[in-house]
Amino acid sequence: MTHFVESFQNHFYIGLFILLLIDTIGLPIPSELPLLYGGYLIWLHKISIVPAAFIAAAGALVGSMIAYTVSRSVGRAVILRWGKRVLITEEHLHRSEVWFEKRGPAAVFICRMIPLARTLISIPAGIAEMEPVRFGIYSFAGSLPWAFALLGIGWALGSSYKKVQHSFTLVSVIVAVVIVVAAVWWFLRRRRAAQIGAE
Repeated sequence: MTHFVESFQNHFYIGLFILLLIDTIGLPIPSELPLLYGGYLIWLHKISIVPAAFIAAAGALVGSMIAYTVSRSVGRAVILRWGKRVLITEEHLHRSEVWFEKRGPAAVFICRMIPLARTLISIPAGIAEMEPVRFGIYSFAGSLPWAFALLGIGWALGSSYKKVQHSFTLVSVIVAVVIVVAAVWWFLRRRRAAQIGAE
């Protein structure tokens, strides 16, 4: 994956936009890799941090809007048809919509800086039909500090940036595992409650 990211060296701004777009759509290209490498290129004086950060945030925004639009278009129908199989009812869907109406902007902003969550947040936002302009604004606003931070870390590390890539990847994996475990725990808890209620 590192070699793939580095192949964009001569056209890095374009590559950065594409890679961040792919990351936020949901494909397995961790945004940490191109951003840390971008920081290294800043250290080499080949690119500048400000345009790199804004281009990264723009790529993340476009990818997020694609995932959001798809989820908004078909997500509700999918949940209503298949949600009961995982104990998600129309009432739960309504509650999530009410929750997103109140706390959606903060959730989108914060999740843009959390591995895996930054990719997944577009799905519930779309299903809950969060206002698209508001979603876009908070997505971009949350992606920008994330981009600046990782570019800055890559710049500070210089040629040593590869030494911490594995650490960032490990952190991403740990966060992903925590999220998956939490989701499984929630599902098992709801199934147990449903079984008790049926008895």
